[in-house]
Amino acid sequence: ELAASHKVLIGISLGGLLAARAAAVEKRIDGVVVYGAPFDTLDAALSLNPLLRLLYTTGRANVLNRLVGAVMRFDSGVRWAIRNGMYSFGASTPYEMLERAAGYTLHDVHEQVTCDVLTLRGVDDIYGPSQGKLFEDAFPNARSYDFVQFDRRSGGSEHCQVGAVELAANEIVAWLRASSLELPGDHP
Repeated sequence: ELAASHKVLIGISLGGLLAARAAAVEKRIDGVVVYGAPFDTLDAALSLNPLLRLLYTTGRANVLNRLVGAVMRFDSGVRWAIRNGMYSFGASTPYEMLERAAGYTLHDVHEQVTCDVLTLRGVDDIYGPSQGKLFEDAFPNARSYDFVQFDRRSGGSEHCQVGAVELAANEIVAWLRASSLELPGDHP
């Protein structure tokens, strides 16, 4: 019976990008849920602030690091995001974090994903509208592709549907059943 089971990978936030990358190369994956992920991590980070983009693209590492450091002192959300990003990417400065983030993208592998795919996003996701647009037709060679974008009225418009995670859970379960991918206890 185990050989007949379907393998579905669910990745949340950056894990969603990693799950899609895994599905591009591991053909034993039958389905992947790309939940709240950026399509391109560097572009998502740089889209948060035009000055940040300018400083990064012109190689102004010292200025960028000092500016981000100053903002971190007064904004706990930015402080958490930068510290978490530096930890996640093994970076010692904000600029180095952005350099390392450049390798975390789907641009080079999205067309290689051939399994069933579900992408979940919120319209107010921190990764910005440009990232949502990239996902609309992101997996042209997928066996099936479903793109669900939660609006403000649904309560699921934030990153990973914070405050309304049950919306995402319900979509995942419905997608699994509609895609003929098994849930535990669904088979005799």
